[in-house]
Order: sequence, then structure tokens, then C-alpha cells
Amino acid sequence: MTEHEVAIIGGGIVGAATAYYLSRHNIRSIIVEPEEIAAKASGLSYGGIVEVSGFAVPGAMWELGRYAADLHTSLRNELGNESGIDCRYRDRDTLNLAFSHEESAQLGKRSEWINKSTAVRAEYIEPSQALDLEPRLNSKLLGALLLQGTREVDSKCLTTALAQSSGCDTLHRRANSLVASTTGIGVNLDDGTTLKAPILVCANGTWVEPLLLSMDVNLPVPPLKGEILRLKTEGPPLFQSIGWNGNYCTTKTDGLVWAGTTESNSGYDEMTTSSGRAEILRNLAFVLPGLNVNEVARQTACLRPTTPDGLPYIGPIPEHANVFVGTGAGRKGILYGPAIGKVIADLIASKNPEVDIAPFAIEQANRGPAINLADR
Repeated sequence: MTEHEVAIIGGGIVGAATAYYLSRHNIRSIIVEPEEIAAKASGLSYGGIVEVSGFAVPGAMWELGRYAADLHTSLRNELGNESGIDCRYRDRDTLNLAFSHEESAQLGKRSEWINKSTAVRAEYIEPSQALDLEPRLNSKLLGALLLQGTREVDSKCLTTALAQSSGCDTLHRRANSLVASTTGIGVNLDDGTTLKAPILVCANGTWVEPLLLSMDVNLPVPPLKGEILRLKTEGPPLFQSIGWNGNYCTTKTDGLVWAGTTESNSGYDEMTTSSGRAEILRNLAFVLPGLNVNEVARQTACLRPTTPDGLPYIGPIPEHANVFVGTGAGRKGILYGPAIGKVIADLIASKNPEVDIAPFAIEQANRGPAINLADR
């Protein structure tokens, strides 16, 4: 028997949030992570907190998104004092651009829903108004949707702060396989030892799938690769987060313009590519032809965990009630991560979750029709 009641596989946003909220229930946990906390997707993410856009919004993801946004508000107010880490939360208006009549109509329709159903304020503005806000935009745009009440965070700082504030232990080992027993779950590690715990949480992103296969549990979590550039530019910073057709850019707190993103089905390949770099720069030059880029300061790539039906997996595995899974948030892991972690922590503490998780229940059969990963 281990001194830890819960072992958490994965040191990303979901694993760190699970440990954080478990500590609020006085439940001791240990994170098993071969690298540092937030070493992969959670530490390289853009960090946008925009609950009113994305897959199945409005729809199946909206209630979880609204709940997640409220949790981020609490974390913004409390986590810095608890951890001593500045998570760099800041309000950041979002400017979504339309370059076709179809895109313009979609933004107008979304504006109506946002103002009717959410706390975010949305205003459809004319091209001249958008150019007043950011004169370097392409003058060919047909309109834009200005969102007020959106935010961003430094994803690496947030994930690190959650783990640190939880008081959890961290074991820097790789989990190779799992073994179920009558007393709990054994995690076979890369040094030949086995960590045992009564309860296990699999929160290691797209790597959940091969780990669970060691227990003959088939849970598809295909990786969606995405690349981001951090750019040194001339002139004033970008004062909004600018989005168009699944791409984005803004000036972050490090003074660099972050621009992305690509989407590719490249298996577990985490390497950056010259084609990804060229694609991002090409899209950026189209949308912001007046932005002078001096240098690519850094290029990163990460693997986003997705699911066949586009909805995350949250909860226990039917065959193993003491094994919980939290993954599959795709491109919006930083937004949804604290909510997923809190739901899992509440379930482990035998508390009813504060949000409906029925759409995200784990079943062996596919929950719905498969979608194109790029739509996620």
C-alpha cells in the first residue's frame, strides 16, 4: 500500500488540476511524469480562455466551458497567493475576422447567441472599425466580431502553480503499463519498479490510449499535432487576440507575437517542421500584411489529445471503477483543464460534480459519429 491515495499519470493541466482539487478534499496524490510539469502541450499552449467558441459551442461543450471559465476566475484571484507564481492572467479582447460573406454571416449569428446566452459581450463591427483597432490588418476583410470579456493565461505558469499549490509529490518516471489487482492499481515504471495506489487517474493526454491498452482497455485518443511560432516584430504590440479560420496571433506578456496554428495527423511525432513554419508565416502575412516580422524567436510543436466524436473523456472506466480518465480537450485544453480536473477530484471524493458530465462518459463503444480531427 502506498502513502498516496491517488496516483496521477501526467503532469499537464488536467493532472495538475486534479492534484490541486484533490488537495481541497484533503486527499494525498502523486503525479507520475517523466519530464518537468507542463513539459508538453500544457506548457506550450497559446493559453486563450475563450469559452464562447470552439467545437460544440453552443452545444455539448457549452456548460463545461462556462463552468471552466468560472473556475479560471477563482484561480486568477487565488492561485498566485497560494503558489507564489504569477500565472499572468489578463483580460484580452478577441477580434475574429471574416474574409468571405459566409464567414461574415457566421460571425453575425454567433454574436446573437453570445449576447443572449453568455457573459461575454460581442459586437459585429465593420472593416473600418476593425482597421481603427488594428491598422495593420488586411484591408480586404469584410467584417469582424469583437469579443469583450475574453482572457488569456500563461499556460506553463498556470499548470506549474496548480501542481505546486496542491502539495502533491512528483515522481519523475515514465509509466509503461498498468496492472489491476484487488487492492488497487499497479503502475509499472521505466526503472523496473511498480507504484501501487488504490485509485489511478490517467491524465497524460494522447498517451492515455497506449497506457490503457496494457489493461486491454481500448480508448481512442488520436493526437492532433499543432505548431506555434513566437516572433520578434517591429512596431507596437497587438492589443487584441486576433483569430481567423482556426488561426490566431497576439502579443503575449513576453513581448513576442505568438502565431499559430497548424493541424496535422502525424502520429506521435513531436518535431517542428519547416512546412509548419511556412504555413503560419504565410497565413500571418495575409491577415496582418502590415506587421513587420524580424525573427522567429522560437518554434514549438505539441500533440493535442482528441477523441473520435470530439468530446473529452471524463470519469471512471466501466471495467475499472477505480481508474479515472481525463483527456480529449483538443485545442482547448487550457480552458477545460481545470474543470476536468475538478470533476475527477469531486468524483474521487464521492461528491457530485457541479456540472453535467453525462456527454463525456467513457464507454467502449463509440459515443457518436467520428469527426475530422481538424474540426476539433
